[in-house]
Amino acid sequence: MIILTTLDEKLRSIGLSLEWDFRKRFPGAKRDDGWSALGKFQQEVDDRAQMFEELGNMLLIPPALSDKTLLDFGCGLAPSANALAPHMQLTVGLDASSAHCVSAAECVDYLQLKNVAVLNGSLLAFPEYETIPFKASSFDMVISHHGFWRKDIPRLLPDLAGLLKRQGYLYLIYPRFWFATCDLTDGEQELRDHMEQRASNWAWVSLESMQQLTETCGLSLAYHGSLLSLPMQQSTCIIFVSSGIIRNKAEFMELIGDFDRRWLISQEIMVLQRR
Repeated sequence: MIILTTLDEKLRSIGLSLEWDFRKRFPGAKRDDGWSALGKFQQEVDDRAQMFEELGNMLLIPPALSDKTLLDFGCGLAPSANALAPHMQLTVGLDASSAHCVSAAECVDYLQLKNVAVLNGSLLAFPEYETIPFKASSFDMVISHHGFWRKDIPRLLPDLAGLLKRQGYLYLIYPRFWFATCDLTDGEQELRDHMEQRASNWAWVSLESMQQLTETCGLSLAYHGSLLSLPMQQSTCIIFVSSGIIRNKAEFMELIGDFDRRWLISQEIMVLQRR
């Protein structure tokens, strides 16, 4: 077991250096809206810690974490990276939004975590953003908790699979109605009806197509379903954006007419393992 000591050493082990960390690249960066994450992030960290505990009880995380690495893709406030940092060698929060990176860095600094890096960018499959040049097979665990759009799954999975070490785990958390066709609440059925009517590529992404893609990427399905630690959650405009039928608030207002309208949705997880 090799335990690296500095954040720079840990980043170099995955092909980067300290110069890639958001706080190093953009010292003193602030959000334009002045919003601070510190009032809400701790609950998200606690929720993520509970989820990983449940996954551990299901034998769906590596048995020992002290020399392991985690990528939190589409990290937002980076609650997954922060939750597992005390147990791991390195955790990385990656987000294409600079505002999210400001907030994630704020949370990392508040917790005084020395083994968490925040990176602003994305992967090769998303050339519209700066590509972060990770080494292949850099991570033992990769998680994306509502960090991706449904239509992007076919181009996202190969990139994420390539970052996993052998026997590493990939965790995808998303709204259950994206794939489920039965046992939906009235709100979820309304949402699915909107999606199927308006998203021309809705049928391109299915459980069947994902199964074929995972095989191609060298992944096997370890678990698919709900968790006690993934409760119902409220969603608004963002659920339409991530489901691929609108691009912005204006299109949402044209479709729904009420920006504050909320839907209660259930969440689902897919756990894949690199062969």
